[in-house]
Amino acid sequence: MLGSYVPGDITVNYLTLISDRGTTDLTSSFVAASVYESMFVKATVADIEVLDTTDVLGTMVLSGDELVAFSYSVNGSVTANFTFFLHKLKDLQTVGAQKGKMYTLSCVSAEAFFSKINYVQKSYPSNLISDAIQDVVFNYLQSKKIINIEPTMGPQNILIPHKTPFEAIDLLKKRAVSPTNKSSYYRSEEHTSELQSH
Repeated sequence: MLGSYVPGDITVNYLTLISDRGTTDLTSSFVAASVYESMFVKATVADIEVLDTTDVLGTMVLSGDELVAFSYSVNGSVTANFTFFLHKLKDLQTVGAQKGKMYTLSCVSAEAFFSKINYVQKSYPSNLISDAIQDVVFNYLQSKKIINIEPTMGPQNILIPHKTPFEAIDLLKKRAVSPTNKSSYYRSEEHTSELQSH
């Protein structure tokens, strides 16, 4: 973006739709974006609006394997990089005499995507709960984010019977006891800052 910056202005470094069938650069089509965490989805969600003047998106055949690479920076700060899965493409409206179309790319992070298609059905014999949670996060949610998990007291024998990854984590957390904190409250915390590279 050129000219003076005001609070809220960002520079879009790239916006790219990626699939095995090719790559589409949407950087120049960018209009607006909301990147947030929803109480209904245990992961990062994004709605990215683009103005498609050549109807590239309208003629695409979406197969459910598309990725959206999105990078932006705020003036004077570090860059935020995201790699989302494309959940849905919404056609909003036709704009102007050139018949350009406004689309919204509804995106979810990898954790939300893999939580819908992966199930944990596994035994953890004589494992620390903190180790079991790390296994679920990295191998079933396939998360590349930095996570902070407190060590837990004593190994346990745990069987997870066909649960989604987030259900498995909730089950594990209920059985966890901190070796250092007197409170029985325990949680695993995922660092989902926009400034982390995903």
